[in-house]
Parts: sequence; C-alpha cells; structure tokens
Amino acid sequence: MTNFLRNKQLFVILTAVTLLAAVGGGYYYSQAAPSEAPTSEETIKTARVRRGNLIVSASGTGTLIPSTEVSLGFRTGGILTKMSAQVGDQVEAGDLLARLDTAGLERAVTQAEIALRQAEIRLENAQEPPDDADVQKTQDAVDQADATLRLAQVNYEAAQSNVAVNEALEDVQLAHEEALNDYNYWLNEYNAGDADYWFVDDAKQKLDAAKLALARARQRADQTVQTARNDLARAADLYNQAQSALAELVAGPAERTIESLRLDVRTVQLNLAAARENLANAGLSAPIASVVVAVEAEVGETVGAAPIITLASLDNPLVRLYIDEADLGKIAPGCEVEVIFNSMPDDTFVGHVTMVEPQLVLVDGVPMIQALAILDRENTSDAQFLPSGLNASVEVIGGRAQRALLVPIEAVKELAPGSYAVFVVVDGQLKPRPIQVGLRDTSYAEIISGLEEGEEVSTGAVATE
Repeated sequence: MTNFLRNKQLFVILTAVTLLAAVGGGYYYSQAAPSEAPTSEETIKTARVRRGNLIVSASGTGTLIPSTEVSLGFRTGGILTKMSAQVGDQVEAGDLLARLDTAGLERAVTQAEIALRQAEIRLENAQEPPDDADVQKTQDAVDQADATLRLAQVNYEAAQSNVAVNEALEDVQLAHEEALNDYNYWLNEYNAGDADYWFVDDAKQKLDAAKLALARARQRADQTVQTARNDLARAADLYNQAQSALAELVAGPAERTIESLRLDVRTVQLNLAAARENLANAGLSAPIASVVVAVEAEVGETVGAAPIITLASLDNPLVRLYIDEADLGKIAPGCEVEVIFNSMPDDTFVGHVTMVEPQLVLVDGVPMIQALAILDRENTSDAQFLPSGLNASVEVIGGRAQRALLVPIEAVKELAPGSYAVFVVVDGQLKPRPIQVGLRDTSYAEIISGLEEGEEVSTGAVATE
C-alpha cells in the first residue's frame, strides 16, 4: 500500500476527476472525491489488481416437491369393485390401480356390436344386385295384384248393376209410394168429415214404416257399392306398390338410400366406440411410473369423476424456493443451486433453477421471489428416499468467476448505467481508466477488461490521524 500526501496531490486528483468525467460522460466530482477538500492528514488508499475466485449468491429456503403429481378419477360414475393401489406403492406406467363394476358397460358393448352387424347387413343387402328368384317373386306379386285389381273392378261394376239389389230397392220404393198415397187419401177423407182420424193415424204409421224401409234399402244398396269401391281402391294401391317394388328391385336402390344406410353404419360404429371407451374407462391405470401418495376411496363405494388416487414422481425432484426480493438480480433460469435438507444437514444436493415466478408472493407477510429448481440426477442417487415436503436451506449461485481479475468494490466508479472506471496509480500519479465490470459482490468486482494483474488502483481517501 503506497501513501501520498493529500496537499501534494490535490491538484492531480482534481485534474484526474475532470478527465474521468470527460471519459465517462456525466461523471461528477462528488462521486470520486469528498464533498469537502481533504485535510493534510488524509491519504489515498490503494489496492493491487489480483486474481481470485468470485461467487455471487443469494440465500433462501425451499421445500421438496414432486416433479410430477397426477390426480386420477374415473370419467363416469359407478361402484368401485377393485382397489389395487395403496399409499406408498411404487407403480409403473400402465399398472391397473382401480376398477368399476363393468356388467352394464359390457352389455352396452355387446348391444352396440349387434346393432353394427345389423346395419352392415342392411347395407350389404342394398348393394347386392337382385337375383332371378327375387325378380320372379316380385313379378309374381305384381301379377297377383293385377288379378286382384281386375276382380275388384268387376265386383265394383257388378255392385253398381246388381239386379237383386235394384229390384229390392224398387219394391221398397213402390211400397213407400203406396203408403204415401194411402195416407194422403185418408187425410183428405178426414178433412172432409167422411172418415175418423183413426184411419189417418193408421196410414201415417204405415207411411213411416215404409220410409224407414226405403232408407234402409238405399243404405244397403249404397253400402254394397261403397264396399266394392273400397275394395277396388285397395287393389289399385296394392298393384301400384307391387309395380314400384319391381321397378326398384330391377333398378337397384337410389344413391340416397345407400348413403343413408352408410350413415346408419357410421352412427352405430360411433356408438360402439363410445361403449368400448366407457368400458375401458372403468379401469384406472397409472399414466407414469410413480409413487401412490393418496387413496381416497374404498371397494363398494359409489364414485364419480372426482379424483380418488394421487400419484407423484420423484425421479427428478424439484425444490420450490424463496429468496428475498432484494436478490432479484442474483437468480434466473439456469442458475446453480445448492440445497441442504434440514433432515440431512451433512449432505449437499446441487441443481439448477428452471423457472422464476413473474410475480412476488407473500411469505409470512414478506414479499419474496418464488422459483423452481431441479436437483441434478447424477447428484441425487438417494432421491427415491427423499419424501415430498422436506424443508431445506437453499443457496442460489447467481454467478461464478474462477481465476478472475478482482479489485475492491470501493475502487470501481460508475460513470453511467453500465459504464465504469477506476483510478490507476501510474508513476505515483492517479490516472482515470475506463473498465468493463463483470460479477460483483459486496467486497469485490470482476474486471473483464481495462486492467492487468498487479496494477494499483485507488480505493479512496482515508484519515491517518
């Protein structure tokens, strides 16, 4: 350490400060020298640039958490008939953990399979060309319908000209006319005073009976004709249907019909797939190799979609850590971490930060930075014995410099954000020099460029009284 009399060097320092301000663009004298002129008893304190190791770190706390945690539940409700999982079990991906009653689900699959085959048969039949036997059978139906139609036409014509019916109707009509004439005769006789009213009343009863007989006769005649007309209409419909069936059989089904049958097959296929999926979902399997950490149902219970089994994977243990917000600049994804669990104070686990939460969290009312770090596999051979929830002390390594050029932090002057300089002792004089700074802690700064090992820099003035 070299000392210089303050009075002798005052002019030199003022000159150096002026030059340093020019180099840094905005560096003020107040940053490099006391606000008041030093007394003769003050000297300049210096240090030599040396090589050394520098670690920038932040301390915090953490908790071990699973790298993966999965909560499992059935997609549909049912009665739990099997529970293979127990807390603490090691399971592999695909292991069956629990199963629901499947009797109804199996029936649904069978019914869907039958419905699919029926739909496929209908489509196959529609696409096959008719054989000669089918055509002949349909033609026979047309011929039979034609014969029935001809017979119905004959019956209808016969009903219209039925002699017996017409003669019976004529006889009843004549009887009605006679009864009407007889009634009118006795009514006139009674009005003329030549007959008693009894004759009128008797004639009236006979006329009423003749009217009723005439109405019934006409009704029977009409019914005979209407029945024949109805039979004729039905025969015509059957004949038309038979002809249409023959034409459709010969021409084959319309494209719309084939499309509709295909859609029927597709619909039933989807129903079958859904039924099989429901059956498959009646079994709960492990999606990953993991440890069972919670079971919340027993055989015989009716369960729904709520999770009943929780799995956790500790293959790549994670630590959820918290550090003070003042150390924000010392943590970022990729930073190394050193973890010492409270229950294992003699073991140090290493890893690296994987994520820093973008928002501060409150821990006991104090704002903290929350982050996740993963423990390196090669350094966690006993990870399977680390239960989730272990508390730990965590050291986050924000930066590490090996064999770097170091100067005391007091020697570094910030000219502007990101721009730094120091005073270098050259031939007993203080010379300002710009430098590039790397890592810094509370004591030392890493020099990237601007200084050489062994050079002497000023660290400020100190009283010598």
